[in-house]
Parts: sequence; C-alpha cells; structure tokens
Amino acid sequence: MTIKKKFNLADNEVQCWSPHTHVTGEVFCLEHLDAELITYQDSKQADICYKFYITYSHHCFTKDEHTTQAGQNSVSQYPSPKDRRAFHIGRYNLSKSLPQIIRTLPEQFVYHGGYDNYCSATFTDPQGNEIVYQIVFSVFRSQKKLRLHVESAYLLDKGLGKIKKVKFEKIAWALLRNKKLPRPAN
Repeated sequence: MTIKKKFNLADNEVQCWSPHTHVTGEVFCLEHLDAELITYQDSKQADICYKFYITYSHHCFTKDEHTTQAGQNSVSQYPSPKDRRAFHIGRYNLSKSLPQIIRTLPEQFVYHGGYDNYCSATFTDPQGNEIVYQIVFSVFRSQKKLRLHVESAYLLDKGLGKIKKVKFEKIAWALLRNKKLPRPAN
C-alpha cells in the first residue's frame, strides 16, 4: 500500500485509502474514507468555528478473521499498514454513510464510549429505517490542529440502553481550549 498524505498531520493514520480488490475480482473504492477537513460552526457563538482534521481506521470496513462473514474467503484481506484484517462487505456498505454522519456530528446522538473515546450510534437509512450503528471515535490535538479519528464502526446487535448524551460542541470547545474533555458523571 502506498501511503499518500492529504494533510500535514503528525500521526501515521491513513489519509488516502487504496481501493480493495476482493477475491471475487470486484473492486471496492474507499475514497469516501479519505481524510478531510471539516469546519463545525458553534450553534451559540457565530464567531467560533471548530476545524477538525478527520481520518478513518480500516476497522470501519474490515473485521478480525475470527468473525468473518459466513463463506467469506480469508484471502480477501485488506493490507492496512498496521495489520491485516478481513474485508467485510457489510461494514464497507455502512461506511459509505460515515462521512455524512461525521459532518453532522453536532446534530447526532454522541456519548462517552469509555476510555478516551466517544461514540455516535444511530442514523436513518434511505428507506427511513433507524440503524443502530456504533461509531467509535477519538478527539485530540496534534500540532495545534484538532483531530478526530474514527477508530471503528459496526452494527450493534441490540439497542444502546440508557446512555447519557454529550454535546459534540462541548467536546470541541474543551479540545479547542485545552480543557478537560466532558465525561459522564458517575
């Protein structure tokens, strides 16, 4: 895999994804997960914008080999720079919704996912069905830039249960000012 950079970011996250050729010969384009710069406007203070450099992990379209789709040949692996995982067509299809979900994070249901991660978990598909789609992401500062890295994204077998919402703008505001990121009260 050739590593191409779109932005001058200090971390080694993939910024331009190479297409995947499946064992069936079908080619799956991954451009929709290329790095991008997204500016979020603060809803309460018009003069404040949050510019995030967004990157995505291969965990958004792959699965570990132990849980590959029934009948999927383990030869169909995506050669990520970090590790090899089985390409998963279901996750790939869902990943096409990721950029739009990330662009609209201030309107999405976001919650603390444990450790240093946040999650967003639902979206409506084109047929009007609500999909419980766990999107795990981390936010951090690097070289004075705000970063958002989507670490994984997958369907949840069951609902979320009781989870306390965190406003994405509060996360962005704290990150911009080098303050402690919001966490749920115990």
